[in-house]
Amino acid sequence: MSTLWKDVIAFCEKAIENTSLDQDELREKISNAIQDVRDSNTLQVLFAHRWDEQLDEFTREPDLDELEELKAELGKVAPLKRKNIGIKFCPECNNMLYPAQHMTPDGGRLQYECKVKDCGYSEFATDTCIYINRMTQDIDTLSLVNSDMASDPTLQHTRGEFDPCPECNSDDAVRFQTLANRDESGMRLYFVCCNKDCGHKWVNPDFGVARDDDDAEEVG
Repeated sequence: MSTLWKDVIAFCEKAIENTSLDQDELREKISNAIQDVRDSNTLQVLFAHRWDEQLDEFTREPDLDELEELKAELGKVAPLKRKNIGIKFCPECNNMLYPAQHMTPDGGRLQYECKVKDCGYSEFATDTCIYINRMTQDIDTLSLVNSDMASDPTLQHTRGEFDPCPECNSDDAVRFQTLANRDESGMRLYFVCCNKDCGHKWVNPDFGVARDDDDAEEVG
């Protein structure tokens, strides 16, 4: 759970114990927590207690009974910040620990076990999350380049400064840098052949290092 959301819940609990509520401080803590981690389930709980998202405040101050309910509901749905799940190793034999279910009379509990027969080390898990599946999309930037960019008057032409078009051998093409996927692609140059019968698109294999002039236009 996000530290700021924990702070909101702890503040509610303290207010209930002291039977007094500082509305301004609660509003500030909730606003900071929303900015830190915004989650639809948490917002629904706040809206149910008449939280106004535009004003960043409650339209009606919750009483202590409602505050108890708000604390309990936030404790169930307050969002988790993105975290990394690492591999656990046995402190006895340094082999990898594997998740397993430990059955008790009250039900099951997650623990990590060493599979080495002569070891048998195990420990209870402090977090029930053992695996995160992150989906990423790999975008082919070159496929997003339109051949019509060859007629864009704002783009610079190569005219012999770079290798000719690999398809038609024309020495006239427009060149530019793309802002998409810059972390992965760096500062490489993209080219579109100006031959109307060609329109081939390619990437400079030398990552945009020109022979005479390395200044290029940037397009998003």
